Amino acid sequence: ILLGFSYSQLSNYNEAIKYLTKTVEIEPKDVNALSALGYAYSEIGKTEDAIKYINRAITLAPDNVDLLGTLGLIYDGIEDWERCDSVYNLALKLDSSNALVLNNFAYSYSKRSINLDVALNMITRALEKEPANSSYLDTMGWIYYKLENFGKAKEYIEKSLEIGGEKSVILDHLGDVLYKMGDKDKAKEIWEKALELDKSNSVLKEKIKKGEI
Repeated sequence: ILLGFSYSQLSNYNEAIKYLTKTVEIEPKDVNALSALGYAYSEIGKTEDAIKYINRAITLAPDNVDLLGTLGLIYDGIEDWERCDSVYNLALKLDSSNALVLNNFAYSYSKRSINLDVALNMITRALEKEPANSSYLDTMGWIYYKLENFGKAKEYIEKSLEIGGEKSVILDHLGDVLYKMGDKDKAKEIWEKALELDKSNSVLKEKIKKGEI
């Protein structure tokens, strides 16, 4: 299991899966091994396997909010919104102040442009616990973007970049905000910078090509 964890830390998920699978064969009720195995599968895009092992872990530890949060994130990634919302709501029922779940659920709502007032409340509570978390600051900014409060959106997203450094998705968000604020040249410049950090991003390529969202 330690070898599996080590490979996972090095982002060598295929090797991690090999050793974590052996661990689970020997200790089928090891929650940590099941969780790590599910996470490794999710990182290589094998979602069905990820869900299977995370669910096995949850069966053994039904009150584990971290596991529920991980499962919610996986469902979010495949846009299974019904299960995503159900799992996040269960996690918050167990721990209503869990900052990571609050952030991830809020961001999920913002991506869908639904329940934005609820999302704003959730991310506000998350930031009360971790005010210098760059991901949470970006989520707040993106919710304000969806609420068309572009001044607030810019404020929070720029603070996120200041604290956490340049990341493609956050630069992309800033570019969208600047575009909506009418600074299209600066928006394109920021999108180009975001693309440098994620060269395979087809959505960014299209925005840069058209010069618009």
